[in-house]
Amino acid sequence: MSGKIDISINKGGAPYVFKLNGENYHQIGRMLPQPEEHLRFSQLYIYDTDNEVPNRINALSGKDKDSSKKLDEEIIEELRMMVDEFNHFAIKFRHSRKKIEIGDGSSFKMRLIEKRT
Repeated sequence: MSGKIDISINKGGAPYVFKLNGENYHQIGRMLPQPEEHLRFSQLYIYDTDNEVPNRINALSGKDKDSSKKLDEEIIEELRMMVDEFNHFAIKFRHSRKKIEIGDGSSFKMRLIEKRT
């Protein structure tokens, strides 16, 4: 592969981004968590959605459990509903959850490709 690779973009705890020739490529990880693994990124849309708001609070607070007390569950729920309604990626993840629920999900993969205008 040839091209200009920007390695300065990966800072903090966000998902890894591969930037090649000015275009971003993300690897979002597994659709389902491994045993004893905390939920991250796309897993929050797919796994254990009956407890989605507490799962999101845990994901946001990380190891600092005191910070989870500062997060308002009602606001997180309202944001979740808004994202589910308007974000086409969230809609795709929710659809993926349904596919995983009706099958064993072990071989399911999803690719998100967005054409830039």
